[in-house]
Amino acid sequence: MPRSISYDALSLVIFSFSLCIDLSGQTRASTAEKNDRTAEVLSNHTTTDILSNGLQVIIIEDSSEHQMTLAWGAHHIPSKESDRVGIAALTGELLRMGSGHLMGDSLDAKLEELGAAISTQAGRIWATSPDSSSYKTLAIFADILMQPVFSEESLTEARNQHLAALKEMDSNPKGIANKVGRRVLFGPNHPYGELETDESLMLILRDDLVRYHETHYRPNMSSLVIYSGLSADDLLPWIDELLGHWNGLEIGRPHNRKPTIPMSNRVCFVDNPEALESVIHLSHVANVKPNSPDRTAIDVLNVLLGQAGFNHLLQKNLMKEQGQDVDVRCQFNFDPFMGSFVVEMTAKNQVTARTIATALNVLNETVQNQFDDDLVNEAILHAQNVFMDSFADSNSTALMSLEWINNGFEVPFYRNYLSALEQVKASDVKRVAIRYLRPKNLFITVVGNQQAISESLVSFSGKGELDYYDTRGNILRELDPVPEGETSQSVIERFYEACGGISKFEGLKSLRRRGIMNPEQESGLRVELVDIFGFGHAMRMFNEEQIMMEQVFTADRSFIRQMGQVREMNENRHEREKSKLFAAPLLHLSELGREVTLVGVDARVSPPCYVVEVRKDDNLLETLFFNQENHLLERATINQFGPTGTVEIAEEYASYAWSKGMMYPMIISQMVHGQGMVLELEEVTPNGRVDQSIFQID
Repeated sequence: MPRSISYDALSLVIFSFSLCIDLSGQTRASTAEKNDRTAEVLSNHTTTDILSNGLQVIIIEDSSEHQMTLAWGAHHIPSKESDRVGIAALTGELLRMGSGHLMGDSLDAKLEELGAAISTQAGRIWATSPDSSSYKTLAIFADILMQPVFSEESLTEARNQHLAALKEMDSNPKGIANKVGRRVLFGPNHPYGELETDESLMLILRDDLVRYHETHYRPNMSSLVIYSGLSADDLLPWIDELLGHWNGLEIGRPHNRKPTIPMSNRVCFVDNPEALESVIHLSHVANVKPNSPDRTAIDVLNVLLGQAGFNHLLQKNLMKEQGQDVDVRCQFNFDPFMGSFVVEMTAKNQVTARTIATALNVLNETVQNQFDDDLVNEAILHAQNVFMDSFADSNSTALMSLEWINNGFEVPFYRNYLSALEQVKASDVKRVAIRYLRPKNLFITVVGNQQAISESLVSFSGKGELDYYDTRGNILRELDPVPEGETSQSVIERFYEACGGISKFEGLKSLRRRGIMNPEQESGLRVELVDIFGFGHAMRMFNEEQIMMEQVFTADRSFIRQMGQVREMNENRHEREKSKLFAAPLLHLSELGREVTLVGVDARVSPPCYVVEVRKDDNLLETLFFNQENHLLERATINQFGPTGTVEIAEEYASYAWSKGMMYPMIISQMVHGQGMVLELEEVTPNGRVDQSIFQID
């Protein structure tokens, strides 16, 4: 038998809530009952065991309990399902159909005979039974977990239920807002942004479920929590007998691109014709891990901003503004890989814009202003009550314990959480608000009546326009079709011809450009851009005559030199810079493994623009907008993928001017994370003398 680690009952002071104001509408008697229940759970003997196959087992002994509760969960490792979105959900649901030994009606009859129950979902199985049936229930539980049957009949039935749910959700504004909100927040290339569709569900076969189960349902990537009146000495031999022969499997952690961060607030609109009210989500990704040292301070911030049962700041301000209740919830969602911040609201058409404005004002004030100590203490009390609700019964205790343990908390986490909440100060809440809340980098997703409210929402968009989506989260471009005979190649070639001719650009040996960054500011820096085509590119920034920073790229390597220190650029950055080896880079995109497509004409702007998308490995790298009349490149939207996530950059090109028979934009504006930069060129010298020493690392 593997080693066990035991935690005896530790002395813990349970907070005297009877001395506090009851803010959640509960009586002091009910709070006292919670205290008693929590104290009872906290005093239970807990044993942690790790089987030889890697399964982590946590047994919480409660001598007053006459029922066993089991909760198993796979460690959360998000992975893309690609064209078969729905595999994880269907696999989890169909576990309940049973194993080859006991399935369907026979399984139900056996569980009823034992007085037991088993439920399943994606990556989770939980069960209850009387102590007298514990061994037999655990045996059925283990059999289902390790050897599910996945019949074709049950797959067809479950798939049809999912298809019906999708159809129903398409007519449910809150369901649409949830889907589209997830899609825009995480993006289609992240597992959390993938959505089930009719097509993806129809592609899923029984063999897909079998492979998914064999890969993701493994002992070394999971935990089992048991809450029971039986002792660890009773239970551990059974667990080792029934689950000890279950083989582990090592799988690599998938690399998922971090979601795009909007450079300024973006409004994503889904038309719901004739609707009388709107469903609104304000959201951004947030690096809030469940076991973060900031956990308790963020929990208090959640209460203050928008947790149900508390007279929170959003509700209070919306009531004051509109004189009526507004359905609103708000919280940071903890996740070991990628968390999020989401505000969910509904509002009548006539107050939709005011509701969004009020919510944005509350979020901005949260970052800017200090919290009142008394208000924070009230929120702490509410958070403590919510935590104690988790111990209402053995089922909730086991399931909550499983979630916390799978998210990296060590047993006995519940003995530390209440005291950690007690230590939170107003300054802590302010600190985490500043660190994690991004009120100027939100996706504002609205499902509503376009005719009634869309114009009033434009002012909330950092780019001055709305992005339109269908009910399945696909962006709707209001583009005219591609004119007959036009291709991305013809549009790009006309651009270079308009700028002096393809042959002139292709014949360039070098290019030097000099200008000022942010010339309207007193602290504007001088910038020099140097290219030796086929060899390298360099950007140098000067403060008067002193070089402040250099970014140097060659075909073989790239680095940043600053204050005498040299730092290599990462592989993604180096790959991205390769286009600068060409004087006419847009003509050589296919050589760099990039797919270029002319997707249409944007006729909403004057003059209209050809819209060209550049992709690599199905990832959208750039969207280019070429003036249909003069053929010049006017602007671009660039997605940069890096270790901190995907960053969207907007660039505009203006004031084209001639130099030695070729034309270049003399003003380049760039917007990143809501911060603007302008490079105003003063000198452009094609084929001038270039000092190659700037490309040397030493």
